[in-house]
Amino acid sequence: MAKFLRVFLNQGAPVLSAKQLARMETPRTSFAAQAGLDYGYGLGLYDWFVSGHRFYGHGGDGDGYLAHFAYSKEAGLGYFLVINAFQPQSLSAMRSVVEKALIQGLAEPVKAPAVPLKNPQQYIGSYRPVTWRFGGKPADRELTISLNQQQLMAQFSGERAYPLIAVGPGLFRWPVQSSATMALVMTRKGMIFSGDEGNFLRINDQH
Repeated sequence: MAKFLRVFLNQGAPVLSAKQLARMETPRTSFAAQAGLDYGYGLGLYDWFVSGHRFYGHGGDGDGYLAHFAYSKEAGLGYFLVINAFQPQSLSAMRSVVEKALIQGLAEPVKAPAVPLKNPQQYIGSYRPVTWRFGGKPADRELTISLNQQQLMAQFSGERAYPLIAVGPGLFRWPVQSSATMALVMTRKGMIFSGDEGNFLRINDQH
């Protein structure tokens, strides 16, 4: 697995070209990607942030085991973890320790600056999930986007509301993240929210 990880840390060489690796890391087909979001599920790789630092990787599971590999371009380091038990919480705890260790000593990431929205009212309303990765449709899952003193707020069912920081037209990040991880896109079916939480379609607006 060490040789496998070195391919990703070496811009794909000697197996892939840098362009091929970049394609694996970058989503292209979703509404969010077409709107300019370079975050999400690419070709077998997806990304996430740890204390503002970006990781790329992928997980695997089956009856009796869990596995995950990831790498940080900033740190120039990667890892592979596997456990012979189907215990997602255990693997998650291990990943958290390893990922924090890999970015230890890195400079504080520069966050994409907030930009003013010309018409934040166009996004407010209630949203329901329309696509999800695994299992059945999330029961009673709803997203509410509201406006509080010109600041867009997002609240999922049973959770507190958090600011949506606009960093470009239709592109947003959470306050703790360093770049855009979400998009709000107008489609033929209506306004869609797309992020790690899934894709949500607006069912009504409140403006």
